[in-house]
Amino acid sequence: MATKTTAQKAKRKASGAKSKGGSKAGQPVASASAGKIVAQNLVNMVVVMARSGTVLLGLLARQALSDRTLLKSGIVKTKHL
Repeated sequence: MATKTTAQKAKRKASGAKSKGGSKAGQPVASASAGKIVAQNLVNMVVVMARSGTVLLGLLARQALSDRTLLKSGIVKTKHL
């Protein structure tokens, strides 16, 4: 019985910067891309901090309202700190 051999796929060509002997032609593109990533990370950090702050303020307001309600109803005589 004859065995079939599959042809191997051609390997990828080296990228332009590597095949040109390591020229720095791609460096401005890389730094611009890195700048975009840094800016996006900064925006993400600001958004996360804003959301966390909102949640914490909501929890603090809820606690303050529940303390005030307990004081008014007479369940708690004095507020302990």
